[in-house]
Amino acid sequence: MSNFNTTTGYRHQSTPWVLWGVVLFLLLVPVVVCAGLAWLGLWELYSWVITVVSLEIGAISVAVNLLYHRSRSFFLFWHRVQSLLVREYTYWKPSFRFAFNDSPKNPNDFVRDVLEQVQKAGIRRDEPHITISTISEGEISFSDEDAFVFSFDGETLFVTSKIKMRVPSQMNNTLATFLTRLAEKIMSISNATSIESDVKVFFKEKNNPYYGLFMRNIPGDLIQSFDACFAVGECSGCRVEAGVDGVTVYGQGIGNTFDVLKDILSFRSLSHF
Repeated sequence: MSNFNTTTGYRHQSTPWVLWGVVLFLLLVPVVVCAGLAWLGLWELYSWVITVVSLEIGAISVAVNLLYHRSRSFFLFWHRVQSLLVREYTYWKPSFRFAFNDSPKNPNDFVRDVLEQVQKAGIRRDEPHITISTISEGEISFSDEDAFVFSFDGETLFVTSKIKMRVPSQMNNTLATFLTRLAEKIMSISNATSIESDVKVFFKEKNNPYYGLFMRNIPGDLIQSFDACFAVGECSGCRVEAGVDGVTVYGQGIGNTFDVLKDILSFRSLSHF
């Protein structure tokens, strides 16, 4: 049993172009052969064609399997196509931390005031419901799954999703846009001077492709724990941590975090990793 931990950033890995060439060649051969037989009127050789195609299907399967396990770009491409064809879902757990240069004038009413203004901000068509638990904590609910807990410790306002948000893949961009609007509105209302954000994404049934990206060549029974941290882009200011069951994007500000998250979920962020 062994642990796996790595910290890294972008680095280019050459693609096994020979394997790509073999796959393309094998795909083109039956097309060329069938076209030639049709042009020559030799369809009576169809049994030979079927044999050739059957052999090529086996060869293509072997080549694709080699590409999947040896080429990171092909691995990500495969999952990108799969995410487009298969409408799966993930679970999101976003949180925000708003900092202030000066303490609010009325700290005892601060959470209530912020919640009431967010409630009236029109972020969603239906007005959300708010609940005040204590002078320093409250909750706002846009729906059964879109509920957020607000807490203030005198210096930082914490906003965290109450439950994991179940997100179909086709709704990734929609939810990212909503969370961006929510954070921007809270920042404006509260007069915060800076914001840190993070979003943890859990994959269905622990089917985390980023875990597979790093560990696909290591037998599972040899792995006791897994944790990887890598930067995404030189200017985004974000970092990504990958574990067995999901990935977490950490960022300064709002937009960068969700831009990186969109790339993570579309498997485009590590195209040159």
